[in-house]
Amino acid sequence: IETVPALVYYEKEIPAVFEGDLDQTDSVLDWLMEHRTADSIEEVTEEILIQITDNIEYIAVLFTGPCDEAARNTECEEILEELETIDDEVDKYGIALVTSEDIKYAGSVLEIRKFPALGMFRNGQFLLYSGDLHDCDAALSWILDEETLEIPGVIEEVGSVMLSRILDEERDVLVFFYEDEDTKSLAGVMKSLEIVDDVLDTKDIEFVKISDEKIEIEYALDKLPTLVYFENEIPIEYDGNLNDPDEIKSWILEELENTVIRKVDEDTLEMIIDKSDDIVVIFYDAK
Repeated sequence: IETVPALVYYEKEIPAVFEGDLDQTDSVLDWLMEHRTADSIEEVTEEILIQITDNIEYIAVLFTGPCDEAARNTECEEILEELETIDDEVDKYGIALVTSEDIKYAGSVLEIRKFPALGMFRNGQFLLYSGDLHDCDAALSWILDEETLEIPGVIEEVGSVMLSRILDEERDVLVFFYEDEDTKSLAGVMKSLEIVDDVLDTKDIEFVKISDEKIEIEYALDKLPTLVYFENEIPIEYDGNLNDPDEIKSWILEELENTVIRKVDEDTLEMIIDKSDDIVVIFYDAK
């Protein structure tokens, strides 16, 4: 924000700054209504793009270069119209989709040499799309592809929407839940988990981490940080030493081989029922 007072509209953590006269009430209302109702991809400056890559785990961005809205037949306008057809689908996976006309950052830092260009920020790391920008189905497949989303040697940070999607689509998922303000104090734990992640690369199991606010309430967790293995969306919480990678490896490999029916408490059962379409529960008397 260059001047104050300023009006900023946030949609899913992406800011849009009102550039008109704040004294013109009708113009302000029209601008707000347009942002609330418009089914279009949000345009951001490179300064805002750099800022949101620190806060949003996955961002797909189309660098258009200068794009004349009046010239509806220009290449960037055609590509924008194509990408707008997949915006809702991308949003379902918790991935932000934005555009930017600014190319200085894209060229000097991201080393993009041709515009328009599509790329993906994954936990701040950029990956450039090399396919046909006029083929929106191919672009969508690339954005949602596991190889695009994964960063080799890194436990990916995800948001709650992405985590929900992963749990819905994958049988075996390992999740580290923690609070963002504890990141520095958890350096040793993170190193242990990265060792475990290297081992799990040979197994068909997803390993992600999440620090969304109140995530422990959403997943009925007693404490943070905690490590949880989900088998078909059923959580099994690790109660050992998070600084011991060998102990964690033994635990998760044992759980992967475990074929018993999982036992859960009342709060966990309510969470599973809320998040699952179909579930069979056996109620029994422990006496």
